[in-house]
Amino acid sequence: MPPHFKTGKNVFKPQMVALGPFHHKDAALRPMEEHKLRAVQHLLQRAGKTPGDLASAVEGVATDLEDAYAELGSEWRGMNRDRFLQMMIADGSASCWSSCGIT
Repeated sequence: MPPHFKTGKNVFKPQMVALGPFHHKDAALRPMEEHKLRAVQHLLQRAGKTPGDLASAVEGVATDLEDAYAELGSEWRGMNRDRFLQMMIADGSASCWSSCGIT
């Protein structure tokens, strides 16, 4: 994140949903996790794809996704990459579902 955007400790603290790894452990945002998983299922069904199809597609850009987070910790890398990719799939599906008004 560019330094000029970092104006305070809680400037980018999400209030309803964690998107990405930095606030993923915040207990106050946990209730939205089940809605994210519902979004994944909804979008897979709508697209006629399987979870394996989606996982393969995301695996193809996994390094790019990791590199997009300059301060990504080891809890998301290496042997934990699957966990990171699952989070990215859930977050991306939820973003798409809510932004696009998919029903």
